[in-house]
Amino acid sequence: MMDDFQLINDYIEQQRNDTRTLDEIRRLNEKFYFRLLNELKSKAKAKSKHDTNQNKIKIQNSENMSQHKNSTLDAIQEDINVANLPITELTKLRDDILSSNNNYLRKINDLEQLRVLQRPNYISEIHILDQQLTAMQIDISKKVEKYQDLIRFNSTNRKLLVSEQRGLNITPNPSVVGSPSAKKRKLFERNETESEFSNIITVSSTSDIEIREVCPDGRFVKLYNKGSKEFALRGYELVRTIAEQNVSTVFKFHGSVNLEAGNWLTVWSSTASNQIHKHSAGSIIMNIQAWVVGDLMATILLNPEGQEVATHGLKKRTGFSFTSQ
Repeated sequence: MMDDFQLINDYIEQQRNDTRTLDEIRRLNEKFYFRLLNELKSKAKAKSKHDTNQNKIKIQNSENMSQHKNSTLDAIQEDINVANLPITELTKLRDDILSSNNNYLRKINDLEQLRVLQRPNYISEIHILDQQLTAMQIDISKKVEKYQDLIRFNSTNRKLLVSEQRGLNITPNPSVVGSPSAKKRKLFERNETESEFSNIITVSSTSDIEIREVCPDGRFVKLYNKGSKEFALRGYELVRTIAEQNVSTVFKFHGSVNLEAGNWLTVWSSTASNQIHKHSAGSIIMNIQAWVVGDLMATILLNPEGQEVATHGLKKRTGFSFTSQ
């Protein structure tokens, strides 16, 4: 730049002192102009090259930084994916547990509903079994007393026999006792005979109405008023259930059904209508229902509030009796 200024100063000084013609001045001006233009172009080109190199360096640095950042982001994303994998598995496990829990809750609800539905049957069966157990205990007590009486009677007879033998001076003959003829002698002959079918019946009542008789074949149910005044059956229900079976018969008394004191009322099954032609004062025929039957039947009379007022349990069985001759 100092050379340029010096050149300009020289040129100005030369213009002052030079007496050359205008053509020479114009030629010198053009020469100076082209020289100055070339120098400016050269400097501009050098500067442009320098700037281009600097920009390339900056671009390369930016690309390197971008690649480094991308690598860092990829590593971070991979760490996030690795961290999300257990979360996904735990979420799936949680969903499976919730689904299983819902299934168990549904099963518990179904079992609870089944328990509520079967509770009356079980209560009736337990009541019948309790009554049967009480009857068996009483029967066993009576048989034990009879057995003890027989033991005492046998002991007394043995003592009397020994006393008589001593009084008559008689001793037992072992040869007679142990002889084959004595072994073949029959002291008792027993004939075993099979009895008819017998049923175990249990009856209970908390009111004047009793369920006195139930047909084992399901033809009828008989009620009896043991009280001293008329009994209104409006709103009452007769329920028949069978143990270990999900079947039942429910008959509800509608209208004014009154049972006088000391009278019977028979509720006939619809299947027995061919034998009973019409309703009467002491009988009712169900329209389409029939009493269900089974080996263990429970018949319950419920009041309008759903409380038991009378029960009848019937268990079919086969018994055997023995007679001695």
